Amino acid sequence: MKFDILIENTIKDLNKELKKEKNMNYIKYEILNPLIEHIIQELYPYFLKIIVVIIILFILIIFIIVLNLRIIYN
Repeated sequence: MKFDILIENTIKDLNKELKKEKNMNYIKYEILNPLIEHIIQELYPYFLKIIVVIIILFILIIFIIVLNLRIIYN
């Protein structure tokens, strides 16, 4: 029973400390921002490839529609 109380108090204290503005800023700017920048940097080539594929698909769909319309109206 004592162990549960100890854990609960520790979590409450940790929560209080994390909510302080100084600690929040440290977490945001020193931990989260570099992590997010790294993730985006690693995923950027995949985003670029997906965008290129979507553009190519869109062009192909337009082309197919135009060809179908030419067949229908000829």
